[in-house]
Amino acid sequence: MDSPIGAPSLARSQRSAHDNPVLGALLRDVLVPHDRLDGALVDTEAVLSAAFRSILHGAASTIDALSATTGIPRRTARAAIEALAARGRVARTDDDRVVAAAGLSLEPAPHMVVLSGVILHAWCALDAIGIPAALKRDAVVRSTCARCGQPIRCVIERGEPRGDCVASVPARVCSKPREQFCPRSRFFCRDTHAQEWLARDGCGPALVLEPSELAGLGRAVWDWTNPSR
Repeated sequence: MDSPIGAPSLARSQRSAHDNPVLGALLRDVLVPHDRLDGALVDTEAVLSAAFRSILHGAASTIDALSATTGIPRRTARAAIEALAARGRVARTDDDRVVAAAGLSLEPAPHMVVLSGVILHAWCALDAIGIPAALKRDAVVRSTCARCGQPIRCVIERGEPRGDCVASVPARVCSKPREQFCPRSRFFCRDTHAQEWLARDGCGPALVLEPSELAGLGRAVWDWTNPSR
């Protein structure tokens, strides 16, 4: 049976997403399924968490380092990383260093996130705002409007975002989030630009959300990153 990584119950998800039933359904039907991993690899969550926390500090992880950090045998750690890579949850270099995990990357990606002073990148708009929100940290997100190219800047203080922008979040389940979900989770300078871009995109349903709504989703999706949990 699959086990979710920090997947909240629907009731908890809805509370985190401002008691909005539409956002609650998005969590239940789309975002939580994205986070489900192979139940046969019981140590996969620990490996993903270790890789993610290393990236938070601006450092890539090797298989040896992940094995040492988690206390998991090297062979098992490698199998976990391979499973995560196949699901689009991590990215590796040719020499097997993990340079991205759970939406946060050391390598260039569409959205820059300066998180607690560390320059990082996010795979999608939800990652960019949701991760700092879940961590309750200060961050500055820089991106561009996918419709017109206007610069986007969102300041996050202790997990609470402030910014005059919106973002799209796909509402369709997919098997590989990085390839199928993330390219459609983009920032826009205004709601009309989001609607125009999505109408031309033609890749299925999506929601257009404000930063505070992205933060609410992020706190539920990345609940497992919260140090007080």
